[in-house]
Amino acid sequence: MKKFYLILIAVLVLGMMAFSTVNVIIDEGHSNQYAQTKLTDMVKTLESSGYNVIFSTSEITPQLLSQGKILLLANPKSLSDSEINAIVNFVQDGGGLFLTAESNYKQEGHFDVLNKLLGALNAAFVFNPDEVEDSSSNYGDVWEVKISDFPQTPFNITNGISVIKFYSGCSLAAPGNNPLQNGEAYVIAQTSPMAKQADTNSQTYSYWQPPFPVGAAQIIGKGRLVGFGTAIYSNYDWTTKGYDNAQLTLNILSWLSGK
Repeated sequence: MKKFYLILIAVLVLGMMAFSTVNVIIDEGHSNQYAQTKLTDMVKTLESSGYNVIFSTSEITPQLLSQGKILLLANPKSLSDSEINAIVNFVQDGGGLFLTAESNYKQEGHFDVLNKLLGALNAAFVFNPDEVEDSSSNYGDVWEVKISDFPQTPFNITNGISVIKFYSGCSLAAPGNNPLQNGEAYVIAQTSPMAKQADTNSQTYSYWQPPFPVGAAQIIGKGRLVGFGTAIYSNYDWTTKGYDNAQLTLNILSWLSGK
């Protein structure tokens, strides 16, 4: 009888662990900013924190997305209309999307692709084709920006976050070349008052004064969306002492999963 109860407890524990695991799909099939060789530290942490990571090099389809709760998409070079439709349906039906960009330095940010997807999602923000620089708050060069301003929102994503590394990223704006203000979307991270916009062009909303928003969150249908002006979760950012990139990423994924 004792052996039976021990087996039963073990089965229940395993069942609870399986039930609590959240599958995170990381796309690397669209010339994304980082492949899995640059994300090993994040993956190790996620897998010890109740997440299962699925790397995908294939087309983004409803069948692929049905395997996960969260899609992580870092600056894709291209997305077909069918892939965009699949992502939109995934989010509206309750999925979480973590979408990141890059700056427009050397045209590295694929803003047409990113903002087409955001438009299809009816997101209240877009990625601004610029580069955020800060000569007073950085960890090396002016484009290696320290972000330490995390406005409070109803989502509580940035609770306990003090400072993160923000490498060669862009700012966020509202659709129609307007400043991003809290409403449907909420600013979750912004620059210091000394930051500036560089490498701007005619498609960029130019803020008269900093701070500039660099991260935002929004509820889309039954799902959730977070956008950041750069990927904050590579090996380069994850393990640096004194920075909260890892904890912020965990907070974002927790919110996206609906925990």
